[in-house]
Amino acid sequence: MEDSVELLRKKVEYYEKKLGIAKHNPAYDGCVVLNDLLKQQNDYLKRISIKDLIVGEDKSKQSEYERAKGLWESLPKNITNLNALKSELGMEFTDENATQDELPFSPQSVGK
Repeated sequence: MEDSVELLRKKVEYYEKKLGIAKHNPAYDGCVVLNDLLKQQNDYLKRISIKDLIVGEDKSKQSEYERAKGLWESLPKNITNLNALKSELGMEFTDENATQDELPFSPQSVGK
């Protein structure tokens, strides 16, 4: 019995990968990538000193300021877009889905 359950789990995993559903959904992966990029932008913007970029005589500092300015100006739009995508994909955190991965599943619940 235990072997058949494990075999069924492997089959479900195989078909999820094949069909691009559940955690294998390419849209989900894309959302994770966008989230990582946004985190990197935030980290960069936290580290820079605008004063050093503006006051510096170095041309590279001025161009770095322009690129950083583009990041912080687009930040609200990027956050809004990412949140909309998470909502559309059902990736928002709720109490209901907090333990979803821990719950057992049945063949009937796989399609839901």
